[in-house]
Parts: sequence; structure tokens; C-alpha cells
Amino acid sequence: MRRSLFSLFLVSAVLLLTAVNCHEIDPAEPDTDITFTYGGYFLNTGNPGKDDAELTQLNTLQAIVNQRIFATNNNGKTFGDDARDILILGNKMYVSLAGSQMIRVMSKFDCTDQGTVTVRSEEDGSTLTPRWLTSFEDALIVSFEEGYVARIDTTTLKPTLIQQVGDEPGAVAIAGQKLYVADRRDGNAAGHVIRMLNPVDLHIMKTLEVAPNPTRMVTDPALGDLYVISSGDAATAGCLQQIDSDTDEVTVVKGVTNPVMMDASSQKALIVYVKDDSDDLGGKFIVFNTDTQKVEGEFIRDGSYVRDPCMIAVDANTGNVYLADSPGNSFGTVYVFTGYGQFLTSFNTGAPNPCGAVFVTGR
Repeated sequence: MRRSLFSLFLVSAVLLLTAVNCHEIDPAEPDTDITFTYGGYFLNTGNPGKDDAELTQLNTLQAIVNQRIFATNNNGKTFGDDARDILILGNKMYVSLAGSQMIRVMSKFDCTDQGTVTVRSEEDGSTLTPRWLTSFEDALIVSFEEGYVARIDTTTLKPTLIQQVGDEPGAVAIAGQKLYVADRRDGNAAGHVIRMLNPVDLHIMKTLEVAPNPTRMVTDPALGDLYVISSGDAATAGCLQQIDSDTDEVTVVKGVTNPVMMDASSQKALIVYVKDDSDDLGGKFIVFNTDTQKVEGEFIRDGSYVRDPCMIAVDANTGNVYLADSPGNSFGTVYVFTGYGQFLTSFNTGAPNPCGAVFVTGR
């Protein structure tokens, strides 16, 4: 008999369970000695135009939260404005800062600054605005809202290739050794295509029709297929779509309406936040089984809730799920759950609007 997908989620991280109980983690004092090899970095968008984006570090070995870790470890330097995405590649960590029109590069172990990347248009030399990040082999791949995608050499921190891809490329993802780029705009209307590129030379190989306004993409690490959230437009409701990584066939997923955000576990599942006007909270988190293609129920199973969520992040190494909110653009709160949907603990990020996370597991 098939076991429930919930039983296939990894038990929450042993390190975290032995280090913290089900209460809020207190932030560390600014002079805390940081040795960081296990835990996560949580990216805070900040308030656009306020230059207040930052990183929060959760050190699971020490059960410590280090707020504003970039400023702390870089002599008070400002991180940047309007952070959008975060990625670890090798021993470096990359953050796209749309308001600052740059990509900041740091050590993944202590957040020390290792430089910035700026990319200019080949047409008029103007500085481009980075949005989403992914990687292929040892290259960083970045989408820019002015209509470009670029490959960045992670040694020189210089672009080696730049390709025009639609009017406003947004989310990018690798699946089946192919690069997928979502186009959010088509002239003055919502975009409705995802372009498939060769990630080595950025040659456009195929254009796929999807529902209007594709905003988020994630690759299922277990089965390799791509999942796309389209937010819809005035005439079309939002939906979740699957793109087969072998055939590139696009299928609308049944049973998932008005999805807003998602992340994938390593256990053939997506955690998806969907709008639900009939719910007192206005939405709920569901578990979608990518193997059976069915919704298995709500993710949070212990009666707790997250109001006005702004982030879902799954640590594939431990199975823990991190949900965040930031009401009224105040400092964010991250809620930590096991893969079974049981609440573990929470912490304050010390900066507004958490939007993403990456995880470190040893050297």
C-alpha cells in the first residue's frame, strides 16, 4: 500500500531539534563569535528605495540567529537595495539587488564581501537590473528585467555571454540540462511564454506557451520536471503548470488554484501557498505530490498558522520547511516546521520582507 507523502518527508534536522525547543530563538549579540558550517541564510528584500536589504544567518550548531550578518561582518557596510534572489555556488554566495543594479558576492561561510557584478547593455551601455539567479556547472546565470539573460564567470565576476530573451525575463531554472526563462511581459500585456535555452551558449532552442504572467519556477529534484506558477491576468485565474523535462510538454496541474509561491522538497513534493477567499487567513499551504500528481492535503498539521506569508524555503538536506511573514513591511519572522508540518520554532530576521533562503551543510 502506498504510504502518505507526509511519511516520506525527512525527519527534521537532528542538529536543530537538539539545539532548540518550540520557542522563539533569541538573536545573538553583535559580538558573537561565528563559526558557520551548518544552517541557513535568509534574504530580506527590505523596502525598495530604502537601501535596507540584509541577510539573516541561522547557525544550527550554536542555535544562534545572527541578524544583519553582512553589516556585522563587513564593518557596517550597507548591503544594498531591493534584494530579489540568493544562490550558493561553490564557496561563494550571490544576491541580486535590483535597486542597486548589481549582484553582491560573498563568502558562504562568513558573508565577507568578495566583490560585486554589474552587467551593461550591449546596445546603449546602460546598467542592467538583475532579477533571478540559477547556475549551470560552474557558471552563474542571471535574468535582467530589461530583457536579457547573462552567464557570469564566477572567477573573474565578469559576464561571458549575454542574450536578449523576451521583454521582461523573470524566473530562471535548470531542468533536464536546459535553461528555462519565464517572460513576464509581452509588450503592454502579461507574458505567456517560457523560453528554453542552451545553458552553455544561451541559444534559444524553443518557446513554450504557458498561462499568463509566469512568475515562479522550481525544479522537482526527485523527478526532474519543472513547475511554473502563472499569476494570471484580468481574464485568467492563476494556476500551477508542469513542464516535462524530457518532452517539454506543458500541463496544467489539477486541484491547485490561485498559487502564489512554492518550493520543492527532495521527496517528490511541492509545498505551495494558495489563495483561498473562503479561509479566514486568506490562504493555505498545501502539499502536492509530484509523483501521483495529487494534492495530499494541508501542510501545517498542528493548528499553527502563518498570516500574510512572503516566503517558502525547503532545506533539502534536513527536510525542514521555513515559512516567513513580514506584516506591514516590519521585520520578518521565520517559522520553522518539520517536513511533517509540525511547528518547531521561530525567529525574527531583523530586516523587512524575507524573500528566500539558502542552506549550508559543512565545508
